[in-house]
Amino acid sequence: MNTRYDFVRHLLTMAILLPVTASNAWSQRPRQVRPPSKPKPTPTKAEPSPRQPATMRLASLAEGAFGQTGCLIEAARLCSQARYADALEWLADAPVDNQHWASGYLRSLAAGLTMHPVSRGDKLRGRILAVDFSPDGTLVAAGATAGNVHLLEAETGRHLHTLYAHRKWVRRVVFHPKGNILASGGDDGKVRLWQTQVGLEILSVPQQLTPIRGLAFSPDGDTFASGSLGGKIALWSTHDGKLISTLAELEHGVGALAYSPDGKVLAAMTLRGQILLIDIATGKLLSMLGKGQASDEVSIAFSPDGALLACGHQEEAVVYEVATGKEILTVDNPSEGTCQVAFIPFRQWLLIGRDHTLSLWDPAGREMVSSMTGRCGDIQSVAVRADGSRIAVGSPGAVDILAAPVGSPYRMLGRMESQGRRLSFAGDRLLAGNMSGIWAWDLDADRERSFPHPAGRVLAISANGERAAGVNVDRQLLVWNVRSGEVLYKTDPLKKPPATGTFTHDGSTLLVGEWDESIRAYNVDKQYRAWSSGSLGAVPLSLALDPRGGLLYAALRNHSVAVLDMNNRQVVQRFPLRATAVACSPQGALAVAGSDRAIRIVSAADGAILKILRGHQALVSQMAFTADGNKLASASADGTVRVWDPSAGVELVSLGRESTWFTSVAFSDDERHLVATDRNGGVHLWENDRVWSERTQTWLATEQLASSSAPRDQPTGPPQKSPAEKPAMETGR
Repeated sequence: MNTRYDFVRHLLTMAILLPVTASNAWSQRPRQVRPPSKPKPTPTKAEPSPRQPATMRLASLAEGAFGQTGCLIEAARLCSQARYADALEWLADAPVDNQHWASGYLRSLAAGLTMHPVSRGDKLRGRILAVDFSPDGTLVAAGATAGNVHLLEAETGRHLHTLYAHRKWVRRVVFHPKGNILASGGDDGKVRLWQTQVGLEILSVPQQLTPIRGLAFSPDGDTFASGSLGGKIALWSTHDGKLISTLAELEHGVGALAYSPDGKVLAAMTLRGQILLIDIATGKLLSMLGKGQASDEVSIAFSPDGALLACGHQEEAVVYEVATGKEILTVDNPSEGTCQVAFIPFRQWLLIGRDHTLSLWDPAGREMVSSMTGRCGDIQSVAVRADGSRIAVGSPGAVDILAAPVGSPYRMLGRMESQGRRLSFAGDRLLAGNMSGIWAWDLDADRERSFPHPAGRVLAISANGERAAGVNVDRQLLVWNVRSGEVLYKTDPLKKPPATGTFTHDGSTLLVGEWDESIRAYNVDKQYRAWSSGSLGAVPLSLALDPRGGLLYAALRNHSVAVLDMNNRQVVQRFPLRATAVACSPQGALAVAGSDRAIRIVSAADGAILKILRGHQALVSQMAFTADGNKLASASADGTVRVWDPSAGVELVSLGRESTWFTSVAFSDDERHLVATDRNGGVHLWENDRVWSERTQTWLATEQLASSSAPRDQPTGPPQKSPAEKPAMETGR
């Protein structure tokens, strides 16, 4: 499966078109404003055609080594190194017009994967060795070497309280799951519980003989565990501070503790690099992980689903599978400090803080997602808010609050063996059919698999994803169960393979457009051919069912749309539209893609044109409505997938890559995802709530990101259209 950085690497290969000396000179130039010089006449160059391949387009953009193009090349290089914060600074000088596809893609990528500052609490005494967010995310607690615990507002960094907690260094601060209690542990061997609203101590446990290095609340908040440098792991009651049990007394000192999300397992990491998984109920040792590498400081964290366990020490950061103990990711630490680890809940990314560098890693893909250097002090501790939107970083005398990356809105799920033709969603499972079978993706787990298929070309997939139809090498029409591959229905050999097909909404009947200019219905459950429409006067190219009743719309090769009543199998209307594809919304709105590259929203009653959607530069391959009918997606041979508001007749956003011919498109049932397939078998996914806005085109830069990356003397909103630009919508007569 291709990684999310394949496209950026592709941009970088195009950078070799620049002279090496010129590109080096550009990247090493001093960043200063040059005095204006007398403009010299330059020959006018033609704007590259939108139909040009991506390589030719970037080559034309990169004809010179200076100016805005140089910023694009440098930004692409930084994105390939996951240095998105630095890339945004270079993109501030790059073209902001969304017509520059490379600039738009890099902006969306960098905006989605950048950790940018939100607030800072500074002038704090000592090094901040521990930080934690309150469960509601409004407060940050910071434990310092001065023995104090500072309470800060997360969004502003404003200092609220100072708790004079310990006589020696504060090693751990942990919020209670309900948020009104804070626990602190220090080198003086004490554990204290505080009321955060007024900053008063409410409880303390008997002083230990050795410093406290590990501290963690259970998920239900009834108990908390402490680990000392003497190797003792104790379980305490939150209500009265009494000792419940001593879980273990180890030979080596305990450096960090973490509860599993279900509260059944306690992970303890010693300063010798050993990780012990202890059953809370029985106190038994379940398993032992780690490489036995000694370290003065350690950190440990469970993933939000409890399947992974990350640990950090002075040598490296390691991620293990809890069930098998298998090591799945190792990140070396080139600096002298300790790797501080935490998980981002959004995608279960691993956050690693070390020296002056924050980096994000994808344990599943074993690759770095993002990196930021030099924007925080010497990192002593890290924490992530419960919703994953904020990161707290403790350093000498300060706490930095950063906005966590939300991730790139675009992913390439994979590449099938041949051209994608049909798409279907079944919950969080995506099915894609092509010339060689059915492929499936679990979008939440990002897993891919192929299903057994008795036919070659896939003709249709049912709405629930349980059935598929296709044609085998003997020209037999087959319907089979997607999961098992069992053939449910098979016809006699046909003279020609069907031109198009679709299932009814319950999946019981298959409708097929034949080359003899008819439409045939096959009852899959009863295994017989139900009916035939007779000749329609032309070959059907695309079929769409009206969910409200028994109407079937067929785009015919003779440039018309036939409306077929499936109850009496008669053509009841014909619309004189030059159609290549049709789609029908659940509310009965009809979208017709024409040979003139425009999409018409048509009244299903009389065929009157309500809106005309213009923007595509080539034929539209397929269209799909959302479940509520408020949005329409179209896939085109011009290399774009466009999302429209059909009732207003306006384009919401244009997505895609200009070297790609998109062949099919579909929305997920919950409208969270938009998926398209291309002519080369690629399956592309966008997250809807982050790639488009209902009012205007956007490339995901939030107002804060836009204002921080754009030049100060320019507005930060989306680019305004010039009066000469052609409107994206025309109203039908």
